[in-house]
This record gives sequence, structure tokens and C-alpha cells, in this order.
Amino acid sequence: MMKNSGKSLSANLSRRSTRLLTGPGVFLPESSSMLNISKNVTLNPLQESILEEIIEERERQRTMVADTGEDKRNSPADWIGKLVIWLGKAAQETPLSRGKGFSKTMYKNRLIQIAAICVAALEVLDDRD
Repeated sequence: MMKNSGKSLSANLSRRSTRLLTGPGVFLPESSSMLNISKNVTLNPLQESILEEIIEERERQRTMVADTGEDKRNSPADWIGKLVIWLGKAAQETPLSRGKGFSKTMYKNRLIQIAAICVAALEVLDDRD
């Protein structure tokens, strides 16, 4: 379990990131650069940094498919398929141990890409309700 810094989740994420997260329990006014999820949630600086990287990756992915509407056409099975493909890429590129040939940067980048795909799938799922 990660040790919590006690900092409340008014995470100072960049303004470009705040418009990306929506849904129950998330308050993101367009003019705000604060992310407020819940009064009961706190993040440490590492968690804040990771979430910001995921949000930035999701924005990058969104700009790639914005004109095609691909995200909205994907079924739940399509999203699972995408995740399996990207998990497979991460598995192929990452040795089983952190020994010779392990790239922490490449591994982290793949995990961030996978997390951003999960966010995309959740956005579409919530948008369909």
C-alpha cells in the first residue's frame, strides 16, 4: 500500500488536462485547473504525476482519432481487444526480470498508453448511457 502524503486531491493538473476527465464525482469547470474527485481521496505527488501523464496520453490519443469517430464506434469487445493487443506489446517488449534489456521508460510508457485506452473505453461507455 502506498504511503499517503496527506495532500488533498485538489491536484494541480494542467488546464489542458482538466477537460479530459468527466463523470460521477468529478467536478471540472472549464475555467479551473484543479481536479477534485472526492473529499475522501488524497493523492501523493507520485500518483498526481502518473495521473497527469495518463491524461496527457489520452489527449494525444484523442487528437489522433478525433476526426474519425473511431472511439465511439468501438464496442466493449473492441476495447478489450485493444487492451489485449497493447498488453501483448508490453509483454513482448519487457523481459520477465528487470535485468539486462529492461527499459523502465519503455515499460512505463506502455502502461500509460494502456491506462489511457482504459480511460477512452470508460468515456465511451459512460457516453452511451
